[in-house]
Amino acid sequence: MTAVSVARLRAGSRCALFVVALCSALSFSPLAPAQIYRWVDANGNVHYSDEKPPSDASQAEDISATIDTARSEPDEGELRRRDYLKTAELLPDRVAERARQRSEAEAVDRRALCQQARVHSEVLKLNLRVYRTENGELRPHWFPDAYQGERTYLSDAERPAVIAAMAQQRQANCVDPMDSAAQLRAYNRWLVADWCDTSKGDLDSALEERARSTGDKIDRLRREVNYWCGPGA
Repeated sequence: MTAVSVARLRAGSRCALFVVALCSALSFSPLAPAQIYRWVDANGNVHYSDEKPPSDASQAEDISATIDTARSEPDEGELRRRDYLKTAELLPDRVAERARQRSEAEAVDRRALCQQARVHSEVLKLNLRVYRTENGELRPHWFPDAYQGERTYLSDAERPAVIAAMAQQRQANCVDPMDSAAQLRAYNRWLVADWCDTSKGDLDSALEERARSTGDKIDRLRREVNYWCGPGA
């Protein structure tokens, strides 16, 4: 083999390695050059470049299309790997967000249980019979009463245990379980809402044609609704 042949062989090997390296780089580079050229110089050496060949080059050609074809799409395994990495990257934020949502929901539940225990504790102080509704609410037996469902009345023997249970519920869910002013405010809010419902029910009944209510009665009931529920209720 002559020296020229060896030189050309080595040059060809280097060109082949250059093409392989170039294809690999283009496969992962988002800024890959738009045009790739191949040409042969006067000495028979093959060149590859993103610059246009000199004017005296022979066999010059644009091989960009060939390079684009060499860029293979990621297979299913590679796509799964990318999805896994993306999920792993987002996982801490998702865990933190779920923990925050769970904490907020628990805080809402605790506030609701605190208010319920405060209202029930005040109801149990009344010198009235107390009954439990179908959904577990404790209500005093008075007239009129908007509740129309099934009632389970507490006996005198049961009352102390229920009072103790409400104290435990306040202790577990209220920031200040012994705040008597806050307990009274919670009870008054519940009382106003209950009388609002009762007044609306009385007015609806009076407005029925079969009730044959007088105008004075309807006006009185409307004033009661405005008083307990607020104007425009």
